[in-house]
Amino acid sequence: MTTAGGWGVIAADAITRDRHLVLMPLPPDLVEIIDAFLPPRWSRANPVDLAGGETRDTIPDVLARLASHRDVHSILYLGLGIQANQARLMRAGRFFPDHGIGRVVDYHERQDARFAQAAHDVSAATGKPILTATELAVADPTNAGPRTVRATGRVCYGSADRAVTALGHLYRYSEYLRRRGLA
Repeated sequence: MTTAGGWGVIAADAITRDRHLVLMPLPPDLVEIIDAFLPPRWSRANPVDLAGGETRDTIPDVLARLASHRDVHSILYLGLGIQANQARLMRAGRFFPDHGIGRVVDYHERQDARFAQAAHDVSAATGKPILTATELAVADPTNAGPRTVRATGRVCYGSADRAVTALGHLYRYSEYLRRRGLA
């Protein structure tokens, strides 16, 4: 799932280079479920691009629906931190904190923290890995998104490639445990 389409393309390419991972076609029932949360212009394909149509709850709602589906085994959440990065730019502007800009900054930072927490909570509730990635994990580690991911005890990857590599290792490790009767 991506908040910026290019991230999804990069992740899809990386998945094709891993001989164990597969970018699954979205089942029709899952498309129908998440269709209610996304704008009409979304691709109805995997990777799921939110198409810039996020409302306050789109990210947590779509994550929960994706992870709850029987055919979905893991999720890459790409592009976390965009709102908090906008907040950082607003904070540096000459109108901050006046004219309601302070309130907007606080909202954007809270949203990205909420999204990161939702990824953790949905993953914990479903037992399915949700890996997050954003260049802001490296460019601005104080960003509310990556900072909250770290606070949940998880890693926020600096690129889609790194998240896919980690997912590949996670899959191979789970197969290792399964073959030995340990999982």
